[in-house]
Amino acid sequence: MLPESDASPPNKKARVSKTLPAEKPKSDLSWQIVQETLLTARYKSADIYSKLSPDLIDGESKIKLAAFDLDGTLIRTKSGTRFPRDETDWTFFDRSVSSKLRDLSNAGHLIVIFSNQAGLKFSDSAKRYSQWKLKLSAITAALDVPLLLYAASAHDNFRKPRLGMFVQCLKDLKSLSEAQSLSIQYDGSFFVGDAAGRPSNVTGEKRDFSASDRKFAINAQLEFHSPEEYFLSHPRKTFEFTGFDPVKFQNPERSDHLFLRLHTQEIVLFVGSPASGKSSYYKTFLQPLDYVRINQDTLKTRQKCIARARVELMEGKSVCVDNTNASVESRAHWLQLAADVKAPEKIPVRVVHFTADVELCEHNNAVRAFAPRNGEESRELLPAVAFSSFKGRYEPPRVEEGFMKLEQVEFILTGSPDEEQAWRQYWT
Repeated sequence: MLPESDASPPNKKARVSKTLPAEKPKSDLSWQIVQETLLTARYKSADIYSKLSPDLIDGESKIKLAAFDLDGTLIRTKSGTRFPRDETDWTFFDRSVSSKLRDLSNAGHLIVIFSNQAGLKFSDSAKRYSQWKLKLSAITAALDVPLLLYAASAHDNFRKPRLGMFVQCLKDLKSLSEAQSLSIQYDGSFFVGDAAGRPSNVTGEKRDFSASDRKFAINAQLEFHSPEEYFLSHPRKTFEFTGFDPVKFQNPERSDHLFLRLHTQEIVLFVGSPASGKSSYYKTFLQPLDYVRINQDTLKTRQKCIARARVELMEGKSVCVDNTNASVESRAHWLQLAADVKAPEKIPVRVVHFTADVELCEHNNAVRAFAPRNGEESRELLPAVAFSSFKGRYEPPRVEEGFMKLEQVEFILTGSPDEEQAWRQYWT
């Protein structure tokens, strides 16, 4: 038996506790991808919700929006380069930005950012995507106001001046609100952006690269300011829209156009830009008369188009060549086909010339892709090269090429009031 000792008993072997890294605080910024091409974010969602729950009037909640573009409006590059070098290459457009946005938020406005970010790939392995999210985390933390953010990564319906981001914003607000209905209080709502359509001037200021922000504001019915006007109190500057303006478009003085069958058998040759109305014209006038449509988008090559047309003509049918047929050379193939086919009578070739200019057709291209008429499927958006290529090859058709007749068709805006309203928005 061991003698008692006044000494403390030996310590038990201490357990070595593993020191865990401090848990990261939960971020106030949450992300979501919509329809594969739109990145959305919410900063301080709970505070956004509180803004959407004011006193209700007849079950309706109204909200004022203070909406902003991002690059060149809320922020600029710290380096002075046009494009940022990394996620840290940013600073606020002006020192007043954060205080002005806080004042707006405190006064009841909801802050929303709408940004075009073409080429942003939503993959965690994509360096630019990771950097951009880090940058936005820093920006929203520095602003520290509840906000919604929308970033359009593709040339689709979400890209400004198109209203896809704005429409998605309205959907999100309604889903967050308990009100039976939610609407924008347009009196007091506004949008600030640097793509304002301002021309160059004698002081050396360069023209704006675009007018997409101003057009977006017009489409959304929001008051518009440039960042210089809003943050620096500069006077308003003149602006101009280049290209086609759907708001100013007026239909030509209309005479009721009617396509008449002039021969038992013929080739009708369409000439016109993509999206000039050729296919709609065929469906309205020629399809009911049993003209067979020959289309290179469907058949893929000119050789296949000619072969198919030859078969139909040899069976005694009339054909409609629904292609652009921009040049004298491209049209000559159809004159030669008419001469080669053995028929009781020589087969005449009639041209229907669609005179809409390329800028109008580029507008139509976007409308039919993103706002198709009721009952019509949306069409794939054609690339800009489809129109520049037509413009480069275009030679106006002449009867002297060998045509029996040449008819001109001007573009005429038709449709329901809702369809016309959609068409008169800025899409390009």
